[in-house]
Amino acid sequence: MKEKLLTLILLCVAVALNAQTRLGLIAHWDMNGTTNDVSGGGHNGSGNNLTAAVGQDGVLGHAWAFNGVNSSITIPYSPALNVTAYSIVATVMVKGFYSGFCHENMIFGRGTTLVSDGIYFLNFDDFPYGNSCSGAPDTAFETFVSLACSASTSLAGASFTPFNYTPYILENQWYTVVATFNDTVFNLFVNGVLRSSVTSPTPGMPIGTSTDSASIGYDIYEAAAGDSYAFNGVIDDIRLYNRPLTDSEVAHINDTCGSVTLQPVNKTVVAGGTATYTVNSTISGATYQWQQNSGTGYLNLSNAGPYSGVTTNTLTVTGVTPAMSNYLYRCLLSNSWGCADTTSSAALALGVNSVVDNENISVYPNPACTQLAIFAVNGVTSIVISDLTGKVVYSGGYSSKPVVINIADLPNGMYFVKINSTETRKFIKQ
Repeated sequence: MKEKLLTLILLCVAVALNAQTRLGLIAHWDMNGTTNDVSGGGHNGSGNNLTAAVGQDGVLGHAWAFNGVNSSITIPYSPALNVTAYSIVATVMVKGFYSGFCHENMIFGRGTTLVSDGIYFLNFDDFPYGNSCSGAPDTAFETFVSLACSASTSLAGASFTPFNYTPYILENQWYTVVATFNDTVFNLFVNGVLRSSVTSPTPGMPIGTSTDSASIGYDIYEAAAGDSYAFNGVIDDIRLYNRPLTDSEVAHINDTCGSVTLQPVNKTVVAGGTATYTVNSTISGATYQWQQNSGTGYLNLSNAGPYSGVTTNTLTVTGVTPAMSNYLYRCLLSNSWGCADTTSSAALALGVNSVVDNENISVYPNPACTQLAIFAVNGVTSIVISDLTGKVVYSGGYSSKPVVINIADLPNGMYFVKINSTETRKFIKQ
């Protein structure tokens, strides 16, 4: 379109930015050997004339090389591509610059022409520096730019000079670019640094909707008019969101999230006792939320009743009751830029509150299957067996030693046996 310069001035505005959270994620093309959308959104692309390349992580096959002539990835239309706000995140290495009309180099674009609805894209060129579309490209002054517009939107008076930032784009250097638009403000981040911020001359600007496709590394619609704006370089990653990422998300876009390094462990305490569960992780800036499962699923805990420290790395449970035996606890960890992990579950068991470990009284075998023997040096005068809820399942008085009790009909599980009304032991029926 030879009217592109005028259209840019009147109808569009620019911006760039990047991210790693899944909130609002429309699609994620990780370029790891395929052109598929790995977010689960189903926006799989069709690749043409691509060559496997070394990614930012140094691994061959974790990026695609685009030849600057006819390499492309085309993404079919989906209603999800119609957005009112967006973030485009791209990790790229430039190998050369497009020398055709307007000197644009397409990274990601959605839409047919600049006078249609639903248009937004991320590219780089020398236009913000002041070069004209019809002039020769000035490759020493190229910057990233992200544009959005609709057929009904007039952005007359919009200035692109704020996108003329330094340092300018260099070849053979990795860049993580994040472009955001919230329908009023365009922001551009390069390698985590805000390089430009522009308020739209038409706040609340609609992008509009269309049935257009999207493309990576090539303008599939402008190519029909002879201006493909083909990208020459390596693309490692592209992500599209339906919201602007926060400054915190952008600042940590390339961070490694980390993981849980210390899991909570099972605890056995006496009735009325205290149990503590602790978790540690390498997640930077982690926040914590402990949950409890009493048999009906996990629910968030609050600092009330027996619970304290529910939003710290250590949960404290005080005044344990028999009803709490076999409760499960776990912790959810997250931070402000999208990292998250969940610990394994840890159980709470009720132990035995014995006066002293008295060798004159024995309960065996333990675990027991069909019979339980109880021995007391001074004889057994009474036996009371109860389950974890405190329900008495057996009682009797004896004088022989040892006493053998048939427990074959008891359900499997943990039990307490009180002997002579003074000593309590626990055993497992299996």
